[in-house]
Amino acid sequence: MLDATNAEQIGTIGSQTQMTVHARSRRAALIGAAALVAAPLVQAGVGPDQRYAVLSIIGDKITLVGNRTATGSHLDQNDRRVVPVQAPVLDNSTLLAVDDAIKRDRPKAVTMLLASRDPKLFALQDGSLDNPGDAAESVAAIKTLLQHSMATRLILVSPYRAEARFQLRDQLIGSGKIAGLGFYIDSVTRITLADTGESGTGYLASYAYFAVSLIDAATMTTIGRKLVTESRLIPTSASKGATVPWEALTNDQKVDMLQSLTRQGLDRVVPELLAVA
Repeated sequence: MLDATNAEQIGTIGSQTQMTVHARSRRAALIGAAALVAAPLVQAGVGPDQRYAVLSIIGDKITLVGNRTATGSHLDQNDRRVVPVQAPVLDNSTLLAVDDAIKRDRPKAVTMLLASRDPKLFALQDGSLDNPGDAAESVAAIKTLLQHSMATRLILVSPYRAEARFQLRDQLIGSGKIAGLGFYIDSVTRITLADTGESGTGYLASYAYFAVSLIDAATMTTIGRKLVTESRLIPTSASKGATVPWEALTNDQKVDMLQSLTRQGLDRVVPELLAVA
């Protein structure tokens, strides 16, 4: 279950946490939609399959999901609260993680990281690129970002919706569906710690559920797609001083956990995605 205190605490993530993107010579510059720079991606020895634009649209909000189980019902009755994240903290870290993964797999590749807070982009739903008519404004906004980039491929990181499944030793627990970045709060499940035998009620699960799509920049056709469903469960009793699941991590630790899960998933799927092109 969720309460006002939970919402207020997580709401500070966007305002209190700042991310500094350090300039490095091997990285393409982060560019804003309001001041798109026509930075050519042509470089000696770089083929047309090695010019990548990267866009992330998973970091505009964090979703709190409160477990509410109903006996005998298969319906998703969980409580949900969406907290907007105004600063591009999570999307910027996602862009940099994709860039790192590309450069490790293809050292000569040239990348352009696209930073935008255009609401039309964030309205793009999972799978909409396969049916452009369902997301015409979003697709048009992406094309605008790409028009001066000279990229031949776009790597798009977007929310993916799937069943909530969290690893607890040799079993998976959780109910309902989740998407994007967020936290699942269970205040009823009884958990006994394997190492100490200590028992407690509830857990906090951080999650990163998203799709990574490789798209032809000219036609907006999806070439390949990989799904990421990363999560980490922390029992309330495993966190010293925590009396409720939300206190299992500090606000800074919550942000770090979301970024870590996102990078972990990207490190795995980006090389697999590049292999199909």
